[in-house]
Amino acid sequence: MLSKFKNILSNLNSFILSISSIAFISSISFIPSLRAQPFVDILNIQYQRFPGAPYDSANASLITEQVTANLFLPLQLKNKDVIVLGSSFDKFRFRYDSIPDSTRYDVKITWLYATSLQLGGVKQWKDGKWSALMLIIPRISSDWKKLSKKHYQLGGVVL
Repeated sequence: MLSKFKNILSNLNSFILSISSIAFISSISFIPSLRAQPFVDILNIQYQRFPGAPYDSANASLITEQVTANLFLPLQLKNKDVIVLGSSFDKFRFRYDSIPDSTRYDVKITWLYATSLQLGGVKQWKDGKWSALMLIIPRISSDWKKLSKKHYQLGGVVL
């Protein structure tokens, strides 16, 4: 009797899973078209605080805070091409809390910074259906005390 009940539950589970899969696939197929939002954030400022996480074998915890500011300026030209200019600044603060033996750690608070520029453009092709995005992104990530080559990064995007 128990094995019969388990078999019925197993078949019912399979049936519900297949119905939900069919419902999901059919709901996606009825979406006529997807479009991106036609605007961008010119200025975006964020603050995040992450609660203390256990650190090391001591009873210390690491609290992390982050402040981010982004500036993005797309400049549209007459031929519908776009010049993209932007910058971002991140400030990270790492703080050790409840350290029983303060001589064990050299620094209780650490500040790190990241600054980047975005320089590039969007090229609209003549047929109007295709466009290409090209960006170059130089970045400095450091504590700003002693800058060296290892703090500089160069990135880019081509879509």
